[in-house]
Amino acid sequence: MKKNLNVHRGENSIKSFLNPGNNPNFPLVEIPVNLNPFLSEKVKIFAKLMTFTSLGNVKALPAYNMIAEKAAKGELEGTDSIIENSSGNTVFSIAVAARLFGIKNIQSFVPNEISWNKLLMLLFFGINPIVNQEPAKPSATDPASGIYKAKKLGLQKGWLNPGQYDNEDNPKAHQKWTAKQIWEQTEGKITVFCAGLGTTGTIIGNSSYLKDKKMDMLIRHLTELGITQWLPVISEFSVPKPDMKKINSKIQRWEIIAKEAVKQCRRTRIPEILSPMTFLHAVEENFDADLKIIFYENDTVALLKTMQTLNQKPSTIFVLLGPEGGFSNKEIELAKSNGFIIASLGPRILRAETASLSACTIIQHLFGDMC
Repeated sequence: MKKNLNVHRGENSIKSFLNPGNNPNFPLVEIPVNLNPFLSEKVKIFAKLMTFTSLGNVKALPAYNMIAEKAAKGELEGTDSIIENSSGNTVFSIAVAARLFGIKNIQSFVPNEISWNKLLMLLFFGINPIVNQEPAKPSATDPASGIYKAKKLGLQKGWLNPGQYDNEDNPKAHQKWTAKQIWEQTEGKITVFCAGLGTTGTIIGNSSYLKDKKMDMLIRHLTELGITQWLPVISEFSVPKPDMKKINSKIQRWEIIAKEAVKQCRRTRIPEILSPMTFLHAVEENFDADLKIIFYENDTVALLKTMQTLNQKPSTIFVLLGPEGGFSNKEIELAKSNGFIIASLGPRILRAETASLSACTIIQHLFGDMC
């Protein structure tokens, strides 16, 4: 295997260095046992050291990605000035990246409470700070806020406001690099992800990627267990919501995974992967099912006891399982009114993927292989 010697050459060497995809993974270090409060429960906690990014801060990733994506789309043409609402690492990192793409005038709205040292840091890196008297509760729709002013100035000719608070390339940076590294470094065994919140780019980007990877694994395992159809349902507490622009490519990937799983487990029938639909649509759709079950964490009646009331063995079963946040009471009532049986998977609160595998295994045990 060719080693990454971490050498960047040529006229674009700095640009290459700033691109996380061209560098070794950031370290993932298990915390010492004396700092792990869950050691007795055999829980391992790892810290992702984002200070090892090219600019020594976590904002370096979204900053580079926001500028690089604008350049790739041709949206930097005619731009000679950048304005952002930031008093620290975001605008500093944007400034470094922007200059590599030929933009030298970098300005930033900063709150009037900014420390003198932070102000000096911005000036040192050639950023022109604009001190703003922020409202007590800043809002992007408040004309007095720095976010609003930066967005307005960014609409003028020659100006660009990257807009870290609503720019999709902020969380996508963590999808592209951070989460991918974590998945590889943990060999897909990560069960809990925790991050601090600012613009929420870190938590949204990482969770989107990691949940997608968990979905890939779930489709593989459920195919082996014998499902005939897979339907992603968007319920009230679903997080994150699926990106409908990318759903076709995801379905194609899931179909490939299902085909591979069929070969591995020697099934002859490949499960059908359906397009996502809302909870309302899902419960009102018939799907030609003889039996419809919705698992609910607040129900106390076990599935086996529920099944004892059936007069005959069903040939097709439609099962609904909730997201991490579960189903709302309104959704449960809606399912009841559409002929669903409410059942429990036991007293424990299970993760979505664990609940799916458990439900499928129990149903297969009760009724046998249906395909």
